[in-house]
Amino acid sequence: ETEVGLLSQGQSLDITIGALPNLHLPAVIELISPKGVQNNGANTFEIKGAIEIPDSLFLRSGYSANASVLLSSAPGVLAIPESILEWGTDSTFVYVMTDSVKPEYTRTPVTTGTSDGINIQITSGITEGMKLRGAPITPAK
Repeated sequence: ETEVGLLSQGQSLDITIGALPNLHLPAVIELISPKGVQNNGANTFEIKGAIEIPDSLFLRSGYSANASVLLSSAPGVLAIPESILEWGTDSTFVYVMTDSVKPEYTRTPVTTGTSDGINIQITSGITEGMKLRGAPITPAK
């Protein structure tokens, strides 16, 4: 429900089949149901996609599949694990190491960008090479 508003007809999908885990097939969203159905307390929306199946591939009826949709991308940016952020009421912070002999850290405000739920883009406040409490800074993939 929370992501369906970010999807649109014609958007690309990447399909993986449970029985064929190393196979990725391209697909395109053809239909997004205009009405949700309540399922275990959450509203779900049926989404249909057209998959391109090569002639050399045999798929059986009933295989389970998962679809991945790329909603945004920020290649080559500075990223940190989201778990090391400290969320204030109106700001976000990390702890930057100021003394490595006797580990001391300074609470430093940062500005964040795109997140994949695990890693988050940092647009300002720290630079590559700084040592943070919790994890190193790494370029996003």
